[in-house]
Amino acid sequence: MLFTVFAFNGPALLAGTLQGRELSVDPDFRKKRAAENLSGAVCAGSSGRNRWCLAVNDEKKYAQFFSLKGRKVVPTKRIRLLPSSKGDEKTAEIDAEGVAYEDGFVYVAGSHGLSRDTNKFRKSQFLVFRFPVNPKTGRPAFKISDKAVASEIERSAALREIIKGSKWIGPFAEQPLSENGANIEGMAVVDGRMYFGFRGPSIDRHAFVLQLPVRSLFAKAGANPTVHRLRLGKGLGIRDMASVGGGLLILSGHVNERAVAPGIHFWDLATGKLETLAKLPIVADAKAETILLLEEKNAGTKASYRVLIFYDGIRNGRPTKFSFSR
Repeated sequence: MLFTVFAFNGPALLAGTLQGRELSVDPDFRKKRAAENLSGAVCAGSSGRNRWCLAVNDEKKYAQFFSLKGRKVVPTKRIRLLPSSKGDEKTAEIDAEGVAYEDGFVYVAGSHGLSRDTNKFRKSQFLVFRFPVNPKTGRPAFKISDKAVASEIERSAALREIIKGSKWIGPFAEQPLSENGANIEGMAVVDGRMYFGFRGPSIDRHAFVLQLPVRSLFAKAGANPTVHRLRLGKGLGIRDMASVGGGLLILSGHVNERAVAPGIHFWDLATGKLETLAKLPIVADAKAETILLLEEKNAGTKASYRVLIFYDGIRNGRPTKFSFSR
């Protein structure tokens, strides 16, 4: 297993607080608990306004598609990822925290952590899913249902043992979240490599990303994982990630529930440079939980982004649009 350490680019700490523009949601995302606990989103495909996007939540066994129309988020069909029971055993929620898209597949990751309130271990939270979609529209390449799991939806339980065997993260695997336990909250897929961003543990001002090939989870190939340490700051972890040209946008927040300003950072995958781009305003009784890339423009060595932030703890996630550059 390989390990790398990346540090802050100092001047970036001067990044200012962004002001956003809230979008409306109509109709509501389904089910109150799911709608108040949106935990990740991705837009698949390449056909602009006709793309299908997917929102995951940490309360149910399904995810819900949506589209973007002007200043409105439009939730549509749901897709069941896990059956209500397996044999004689009833399944629990997935605790979905990460969602990503690449090369005709959507990926969904469970938290791979204990339940926050009860510290219970649930096998259903230690799964990674994927299913095929149309590369142009992001629409599933099969009939979807919110009642039955389609045969095209694959799931893997292999990540659990990989986490337990990894340096830095491994000692915190399956430990209470209040005690710095390991917990995935972000995921990205780039060039056949999966990146899992951990909210906890936070150690010596560092957060962690576990990298491994897609085939290690879905083709039973060797994992050969790499663990990256990112110096986000004291008590800070990764809340979400989004793939952009040359690297990842990282949404940071406190490893527990402390109210701190969420940050947006750029992590250069080639050089390892970590740059803080901006801070987001603190929202009372809610946490910035999802960063969804809407648009990216590149001009020479500079880039600008438009993203949509969803908040956990508010009905429909209060989707808010922010623009910034690096």
